[in-house]
Amino acid sequence: GYGNNLNVAHMVHEYEAAGITAVCMEDKLFPKMNSFVATSHTLLDTEEYCSKVRVAKNAQRGEDFFFIARTEALIDGLGVEVALERCHAYVDAGADAVLIHSKARTKDQVLEFLRGWQDRAPVVVVPTTYPDWHADDAVKDGVSTIIYANQGLRATVSALRDTYASILSHGETTHLEDKIASVKDVFALQRLADWQELESA
Repeated sequence: GYGNNLNVAHMVHEYEAAGITAVCMEDKLFPKMNSFVATSHTLLDTEEYCSKVRVAKNAQRGEDFFFIARTEALIDGLGVEVALERCHAYVDAGADAVLIHSKARTKDQVLEFLRGWQDRAPVVVVPTTYPDWHADDAVKDGVSTIIYANQGLRATVSALRDTYASILSHGETTHLEDKIASVKDVFALQRLADWQELESA
């Protein structure tokens, strides 16, 4: 939710033009701090955030653009009731879904939210600190979408550490070659052949 309402409208226009069909915007003050950092996490005033939601929905050009309103009320220690109040206001303002985030070590806060929410709109969760919540159980509890974003980043960090420590230890990479992606795999991910075809046309 960076900047003012004009920034939000510009973001929606640019994302839609790029083919992006959804955006998730937090209700924190900009610039935001990661939710798991031990610091204050000041939120925007509810009405100010609702204004951004309305602007975003009014700015979209196609019917398929999906706006997810993310509240950091639990991260800021404001409790489930405040999270529910905020999310109801965000849906009233036009949000297509809500994201409820918690840094508690169990899913209990989120479950309490889901019980109070009563399926009013789709709910997105990010179970970073309660990784034992099985996806099937989360869906049964009323969750529509689960985001596993930082796991990929964290896996990359671990893989890079292990790979380069191994190279440093062995002095060469023969022992790694069957464990790491081939150069051919990288080219395939880049769609290199398609680009080369365009260049030669």
